[in-house]
Amino acid sequence: MPSITEREEFWFPCDCGEEHKNKFIEGLSVTEKGDSTEFSVALLNHNEEKHIWLAVFMNGCQGITESPCFLSAHIYLNEGTLCFSIQDAEKSPFTNVYEDNLYRISREEILAAEGLKDAIATFYQDISKVDMEIGLYLFSS
Repeated sequence: MPSITEREEFWFPCDCGEEHKNKFIEGLSVTEKGDSTEFSVALLNHNEEKHIWLAVFMNGCQGITESPCFLSAHIYLNEGTLCFSIQDAEKSPFTNVYEDNLYRISREEILAAEGLKDAIATFYQDISKVDMEIGLYLFSS
């Protein structure tokens, strides 16, 4: 089970057009082997519908880019079922928060890369078990 270090929270204005802010949690997920991955999670609440967006930051992604980059996923509940959807990083709430010089990996690129979608899903599951705020967010009232 990984641990989360360098955890920070901040609020950023929503890009939905309404005047409210969303909470972001960023940190470093460190595996038992010592490998670390930087991430950010956006905890969104629109019209009483909660959503989580995950960004995973990398110094390149094999077969996609050698440049610093990030990929994103959208996590939400649909009739009580947890749904995990790979999304274009360009369409995520992180595009207004993080630097423009990061390559934004597309959904098509993620789905074409063998094992990457499953690795992202596993990464989310792992951090949601370690950080209870992330893990319980969709299920809390």
